Amino acid sequence: MWRFSQADRLLPLPNALPLPILRIIHAPGGPDLAEGGKRSENKTVAMKTISLKPRQIARGIRTALDPTRPMLAHIVVTRKCNLECGYCNEYDKVSQPVPTETLYQYIDHLAKLGTQVVTFTGGEPLLHPELDKLVARVNSHDMVCTAITNGFLLTKAWVERLNHAGLYALQVSVDNLEPNDQSQKSFNLLKKKLPLLSQYAHFIININAVLGSSPIAETRELARQIREMGFYMTVGLLHSGNGSLDRG
Repeated sequence: MWRFSQADRLLPLPNALPLPILRIIHAPGGPDLAEGGKRSENKTVAMKTISLKPRQIARGIRTALDPTRPMLAHIVVTRKCNLECGYCNEYDKVSQPVPTETLYQYIDHLAKLGTQVVTFTGGEPLLHPELDKLVARVNSHDMVCTAITNGFLLTKAWVERLNHAGLYALQVSVDNLEPNDQSQKSFNLLKKKLPLLSQYAHFIININAVLGSSPIAETRELARQIREMGFYMTVGLLHSGNGSLDRG
């Protein structure tokens, strides 16, 4: 069984009204890190221009002006994941993908609420065999669609399916150089996959690392290597199962 849950706090956005966030969950279950803070002059894959449709822009303006409209909704399309990261509490090994028709109902309802951005997550969303159809459904309502993946299941075919469906942005989670007890999402295991995005993706790419999942020196080196490949990188903070910061 699924449920909609209203977040218990508002998202503060600079120069904008605070906007509510919705997250759809299954009932059972930034900054430049280079030394010295200097920004790279390299052009990055993530900073390519991706034009929003006029209707998406208009929808965004309406959402920004109306605090009752959700700015962002996350949809967990499956809790199943191909990895087992120590810090993660948002996956299992047995769940089947949520039926596409069920997810269509959630997407349609979010559209009625006036939502601007829908992000597909998991588990690992690429384990949903019809993820591209879900992306297309979001776009049919003039909402902006993004997704979060660990990247291990990326193929040229998947990238082209997501291109065709109209994905706006993809966040790839890469936490360290080599796997450790905290995270298996490692650059040295993924670096043969990332060029697929450079070569074929028509959507924005963002690489994100969770701070605290590896030593800070390793995170700095990871940021350097990611930047050398031409990707934009952000960081998040390690959190506990209830969403609070994990202070280790």
